[in-house]
Amino acid sequence: MKANNPILLIVLQNQGIHYNDLLNKLSSSYSSTNSARAALSRALKDLSVLGFLTRKENHIYVTDKAMVSLQSEMKNKLIAKLNELMASKNNVKEIALIVQQLQVLIQRSKNDSSLLKVSRTSTNFYLKDLKKLDKNTEKEINHLIYLKKIFSEQIKELEELDFNDLMEKELNEKTIEFIEKKAKEFNLNEISFEFSSVEEKEKILPEAEGKTKTNKAVLALTEAKEFLKKLSKNPFKNKIVLYLSPLKIELKEKKVIITGPYTKIGVLK
Repeated sequence: MKANNPILLIVLQNQGIHYNDLLNKLSSSYSSTNSARAALSRALKDLSVLGFLTRKENHIYVTDKAMVSLQSEMKNKLIAKLNELMASKNNVKEIALIVQQLQVLIQRSKNDSSLLKVSRTSTNFYLKDLKKLDKNTEKEINHLIYLKKIFSEQIKELEELDFNDLMEKELNEKTIEFIEKKAKEFNLNEISFEFSSVEEKEKILPEAEGKTKTNKAVLALTEAKEFLKKLSKNPFKNKIVLYLSPLKIELKEKKVIITGPYTKIGVLK
C-alpha cells in the first residue's frame, strides 16, 4: 500500500476527483502519459480490491477504511521520527526538527485522542528526557553566545590588522568613480587590465589591437574611466581583471568584485 499512498493522499485532498485530473497530477512522474495511465490503472485496481477506493463513473473517492489506514501510518511515522531524533547522540543539534515534530504531535493530539494514546505507549522518551534536552539546548545557546562575542572581537582585530576583505557591487557610475578615487589615492596615473585572451582584449578594446600580443593592456586613468563606462553599458561575459596595487578588481557581467586589505578597500555606499 505504501507505494500507492501518494494516490490516496491526492484523492483524499480532492474527494470525487475525476480520473483524467488524477492522471494529469501523476503524469509528470512518468516518461509518458501511457506509462502513467498503466500505472494508475494498476494502482486503482489494487486499492479498490483492498477497499480503500470507490468509483462512481469516472469520479474517485477515498473510503473510511483508507482514511483510518492513512491516519494510522501518519501517526506511526510521526512517532518513529520523534523517537529517532530524541535517540540521536547529539539531539541538541536536532532541536529545530524536534520542536517541529512535537508541535505536530501536540496539535493533532488535541483533536485526536487516539494519537495521544499511541504516543504514550510507543514513544521511547519521557518528559524527563525533554527537560534534559531543554537544559542542554540552553547550555548550547549560551556557548554560542559566548563564541559569537569572541568571534565579533576577532573580526575587529583582523580589521585592525588589515586582513583581506571583499566588496561586491554593480558596475555603474558610482563604482567607476570609486575606482578612479582609489587609483588617485594610490598615486596611479594608469590602470592595468587583464583580459581572458588576446582575442577578447582586441574585441572589447579595439584600440589595443596590434600594439602588444598579450592579454594585458595599460590605460591612462582618463582612458580607463571611459573604458569602464563603456563596459557598464555593454554587458560582457568573460572576466576582466584590474590591478590597482594593492587592490585586485574583477569585472564580469556588470559585477565588480574588489579584494584587498580592509583599510585600502574602504567603503562604497
